[in-house]
Amino acid sequence: MTDIVITIFIISLALVLKKSKIIATLLFLCMWILWGWNTWNGDYKIYENYYYDSIWIFKDSLDYEIGYRYLNFVFSENKFEYKTFMIIFSFFVLYLIKKISFEYSRY
Repeated sequence: MTDIVITIFIISLALVLKKSKIIATLLFLCMWILWGWNTWNGDYKIYENYYYDSIWIFKDSLDYEIGYRYLNFVFSENKFEYKTFMIIFSFFVLYLIKKISFEYSRY
């Protein structure tokens, strides 16, 4: 419940202070925390099992999530925990969104 209140507060600030990069960075950090450290969603356990069973990259059809499967394989073979992988992965995805947003949008 607290995460929802904080997110609504930051988004409200972002609507009022449209050109504030500080508010946008706070929103980025909030999204990163909510995604990178999220262990309570329904798919977490399934993706964690896939991560630790890194050979699944070669078992299933390779017509979807090819890059994600490869990253799973590389990180799991280098003995990273799944939670660490998700923190790093979510940071880079959200950082790219933030960078593109700052570069190509007026507000």
